[in-house]
Amino acid sequence: MEYEVTVVELPARQLVGLSERMHMRDAKEKCPALWKALMLRREEVAGLSENCSYGVSTCMGENGEFDYWATLPTSPSVHAPSGMKCLTLRAGKYARCTVNLASLEKAYDFLYGAWAKTQKAHSVDFAAACFERYAEDWQVTGTFELYVPLS
Repeated sequence: MEYEVTVVELPARQLVGLSERMHMRDAKEKCPALWKALMLRREEVAGLSENCSYGVSTCMGENGEFDYWATLPTSPSVHAPSGMKCLTLRAGKYARCTVNLASLEKAYDFLYGAWAKTQKAHSVDFAAACFERYAEDWQVTGTFELYVPLS
């Protein structure tokens, strides 16, 4: 499966939200629950800087475990409400493509595998956070942007 991939330069972003360590096999159940918990507390997050949300994956382990964050973008001076945490996405180059939930796993496999192997000008940064960007009016059946960090 192929995706139309563009390389983009992004500024650093501060995010505020909830995170949980999980295994890939549990993500389809745990990620929606994390999003529901964040959206119930959305009004507590001050200084929103964009009308969107970010799903961020960090600390990927070889055993399939990772930290997943359901977050909202805020201005850098904002402090996280009680029970939430701040996360900063690094500035830099990212590979971007548009996907839907049904193709998310295949898109990650494509970007980190087949696409990465064809690149001469860019290499995937396997240690940095990758993320999904959801528009404010996103629906479960809709598309969103997937970003993979480059070095």
